Amino acid sequence: MASTVTAVTCAAAAWTLISEANVSVAFEWRSETGYGKWHIGQTEPDVDTIHYKTLRPKSPQSLNDLSIADKVWAQPFGTDDLIMEVITP
Repeated sequence: MASTVTAVTCAAAAWTLISEANVSVAFEWRSETGYGKWHIGQTEPDVDTIHYKTLRPKSPQSLNDLSIADKVWAQPFGTDDLIMEVITP
């Protein structure tokens, strides 16, 4: 099975859906210095939620055995939009 790499622009101060209906996904910021956060769930989290995992620059995350209902959301820290590189099967 071939994989697909997609560049997703994640707006500052907003959650962006980066993956849905995938059994596995890998992702990382394209920026060498950008930080942000990610969240997995069926619905978009509140902007101010404390339930997230920090995503550091050039620190790829890989999630496997996801439910078809799982969605992955990302949000940059700060005021700049960031590009997320997303790899799905």
